[in-house]
Amino acid sequence: MTPSTTTRRLRLPGSRNLGLGAGAGRAGQTIPFRSRGEILVESVIPIGKRAALLRGRDSGKGTLLGRYTSEYRVEARPTKTKDGTVIWRYEGEFTSTTADGDTLTARLEAEGPSRATEVTAKATVLSGTGRFANVRGAWTSRAIATPAGFVYESAGELILPKGPAKKR
Repeated sequence: MTPSTTTRRLRLPGSRNLGLGAGAGRAGQTIPFRSRGEILVESVIPIGKRAALLRGRDSGKGTLLGRYTSEYRVEARPTKTKDGTVIWRYEGEFTSTTADGDTLTARLEAEGPSRATEVTAKATVLSGTGRFANVRGAWTSRAIATPAGFVYESAGELILPKGPAKKR
């Protein structure tokens, strides 16, 4: 993380040690998932008059993942509520790649007020390769805006497949 973001420690309710190792669990086992990292927004591409495509990368540490990098592609669209408040909806996907090349792809959904400095996002596993083949799971991330993107902390669960994982 950059020096500007290390002073802001995030803490999710009930958050403990991340258990960051890339250790394996038993087939069919549900494993508490935790991660934290920093997202760098690399580009904002306008889509029509009032939407944008955000592309970015991140690096972090997570349960079963160990150290990883990710690539994001997220659409941001404003929506007005009944009382006239503008909220932004974010939808997209990201793929995290571990040091040994295994991947975990998830769908991301979030919403927040205009000019939000903090956003809560939900991620759901779509697919994986290597030790993440056939893994299921979901987690919630709390992200705080920085000048270059976001710092985040996530908590949820991964469900390992029954039987041996398929090799790439």
